[in-house]
Amino acid sequence: MTAERLDLFAAAWLRCDLEELRDFLTIDAIYSPLSGDVVRGREAVTRRFAETLADDGGSELRFEPAVVAGTLGACRWHMCVRTADGASFEIDGLDLYEFEGDRIRSKDVYQKA
Repeated sequence: MTAERLDLFAAAWLRCDLEELRDFLTIDAIYSPLSGDVVRGREAVTRRFAETLADDGGSELRFEPAVVAGTLGACRWHMCVRTADGASFEIDGLDLYEFEGDRIRSKDVYQKA
């Protein structure tokens, strides 16, 4: 995996391109979203990505350039969230990755309180 390739994953996320996102994952991929549950397997992770992306509520998401060192990587992000009543708030977070070759083996999501 390279930082450039991981940046392509972030770009696919912003486009909500589930097919391309799926192609980045290993068969036994693991996804740990902010909810705290753990999703296992490429197909289950892709379905969870679909749920997450469908539930963005018009949020604006921005990724910083990724960093990759060997089999590990990280990408910081910033999200502006708008609620149904017109209020808004901002969240900063970090995605931590583990790779197997040029594919994502695990994706753990963290946010600042």
